[in-house]
Amino acid sequence: MIAQEQGKQGHLVLEADTTVRAMFFELQKENGLFDTVYSGDFFAYFMDEEQQRKLIETEFDAPAGFHVDTVDTARDFEQIHAVWKYNEIAPPEILRYRIARLPSVSIRTYHGCIAAWELTHAFGQLSHLFTLEQHRGKGLGLLAENLIAQIFVRKGLQVYKFVAEKNVDVVRGTLTHPLWSLWKSVKNGKESDGDEKDIMWTFNKFKYRETELAKTK
Repeated sequence: MIAQEQGKQGHLVLEADTTVRAMFFELQKENGLFDTVYSGDFFAYFMDEEQQRKLIETEFDAPAGFHVDTVDTARDFEQIHAVWKYNEIAPPEILRYRIARLPSVSIRTYHGCIAAWELTHAFGQLSHLFTLEQHRGKGLGLLAENLIAQIFVRKGLQVYKFVAEKNVDVVRGTLTHPLWSLWKSVKNGKESDGDEKDIMWTFNKFKYRETELAKTK
């Protein structure tokens, strides 16, 4: 997906796999129309049928002092946007839309304060998992993820997520988690070997160079 960022003329956001991005980079090299503001790679994980079955068969309860809820745009947007890793490079409308229109789970204190949450990306994957620092170490993030995954399974949707390559601890934890499988590239019916890097998902932001932008005015 390529989109012009609202309110910032000359900015483009590209969400695509590494193969498509490589093609985009070739255009960038040949034409020199824009500069890269940000580019990041993500591992893809999914739940297979057996993992989904185990998920549905498991009951997940909030720990004492917390309860399960959804994310509310009016109550929660500003706080979630403030801690969103990509709040300086992605348009806020992206996050606002996901909260308002797509499935979400929040874990709140009994006073109603949000402590942890997970949202749904516009492409259908689990996204924006986060636990506020003062509530970490209680399993709230894992609880939110398991609960929103259950919503997906009950709706007949594929459960998958992307984890940033640089987020080493989460990558390592997901690799060993019994409910998640690492997606591997397949070429000619065979998985990629150890010498070939798997196709990954990417999030990228580009900015047209000022001289090129002036030509469009």
